[in-house]
Amino acid sequence: LRLDNSQGLLTFRPRASKTFEGKTTATTAGVSSALRKVQTTANLSFGRLRLLPTTYINGSITDALGVTTSEKPVVIVDDFAAAVSCKSTAATAGGNASAASKSWSAKLYYYRDTNDNGILDGGYQLVSLSSANASDPLSGISPSNNVLVYDGATNAQDVYLFEGPGKNGYLQTWSSVVGQNASIDGTGRVTQAAIDSAIRVTTAPTNPARADSSLDIKIGKLSCESVDKR
Repeated sequence: LRLDNSQGLLTFRPRASKTFEGKTTATTAGVSSALRKVQTTANLSFGRLRLLPTTYINGSITDALGVTTSEKPVVIVDDFAAAVSCKSTAATAGGNASAASKSWSAKLYYYRDTNDNGILDGGYQLVSLSSANASDPLSGISPSNNVLVYDGATNAQDVYLFEGPGKNGYLQTWSSVVGQNASIDGTGRVTQAAIDSAIRVTTAPTNPARADSSLDIKIGKLSCESVDKR
C-alpha cells in the first residue's frame, strides 16, 4: 500500500487557530421567566484529520484560513464542525417554544489518479459533506465505482481507493449521515437531538499480513437531551 510508516495512520494537523475543540453547555431559566428553559448543547470542531499517509502522494490543499499545505494522506477531513442543541420550555408554540436542532459539515478530500498511464499524476478530489445533503455523496464513490489512487508501472502494482477482487485498496467502506434525529415531545418538556457518527470510514488491513489491522473510524458522535418537568 506504500504507507509511510514514519507517521501515524491517523493524525490531526496543528493550525494557528485550533487543532481540536469540544464543548458542552447546560443552562436553565426559572419557570416564572418569559425565557423559561432547560437547555443543553454540544459542539465539536477540528481543523484537519489525516488518514493513511503515503510515501508517494504530494498534493496541495488550501484550508479555511487560506493556507495551502502539501499533504501525503489518502483521505483528509478538513474544517469539520458539528453541533446539537436541545431546549425545553414546556411550550410547543409562541415566542419561547421548545426547539431541537443538529447540524454538521466538513470537506473531505481523497487522492485520485485520473489517468491510468503508469505515471504518478494524481491530485486531491473534494467532496463537500453536510447534514443538509439530501443524500450521501460518498455513496457514489464505492467498490462498485472504484477510483485509482496509486498508478503503478504495471496493473499489478496499482492501488485503488477501495479493495476488491483482484485489487489492492485502502478502504473497505465509507459513508456520511444525512438528516439525523431531532425531536420535541407533545408537551414541549422533552427535547432530543443526535448525530450518530457524521462520517464513518473502515480501512482495508493496513498490514497485509494481519486481517485484524484495519481501522474503524467514526467522526462526530454527539447528542443532547433536555427535560423540563417543573
